Amino acid sequence: MTNLGKNMALEIAQQPEVFSKILASHNEIKVIANELGKHNFHTVLFAARGTSDHAALYGKYLVETQLGLASGLVSPSSFTVFGARPNYKGVLLIAVSQSGGSPDLIESARISGQCGASVLAITNNPNSALANVAQFHLDVHAGAEIAVAATKSFSAQMLVLKLLIDALSKTTDGQINDLPKVAQKISDR
Repeated sequence: MTNLGKNMALEIAQQPEVFSKILASHNEIKVIANELGKHNFHTVLFAARGTSDHAALYGKYLVETQLGLASGLVSPSSFTVFGARPNYKGVLLIAVSQSGGSPDLIESARISGQCGASVLAITNNPNSALANVAQFHLDVHAGAEIAVAATKSFSAQMLVLKLLIDALSKTTDGQINDLPKVAQKISDR
């Protein structure tokens, strides 16, 4: 097995621990969801790149099916290359990024806030530029990730999105607390 394969296997094996950390921070997610609920948004847009874009697509489905709101993925180049400045009053922009350092996502979040959006960053780095430009931040608690493609940060982003949308919709998935045990069983195979 190559170093890349070993790194990926090690990071996949860390997923149960990451899930446990996220579930332990569930109250923080609920507090932010409660604060976001005060903003009365009618649309949720996602900004992401690479693997995080796939987690954002999952979030889009959750928003549409659980919140019944319009949802979509933004094109960062609309802001950064073409200078778009859409009216984002009543919009929640969720920027999803493993590193929180992608310049086009940082700029998209900054401009979206200027255009009236409430901005939430979901990153693996609470001190990142993206976390700092957003009004709200949720940490995925995945720790350093070396392997390419992202493993534990990707699954962590999806769990954070699930918990956030559950909190916004005031629903509870009774089986979600079993996720670390289920992931450990799969990892042990």
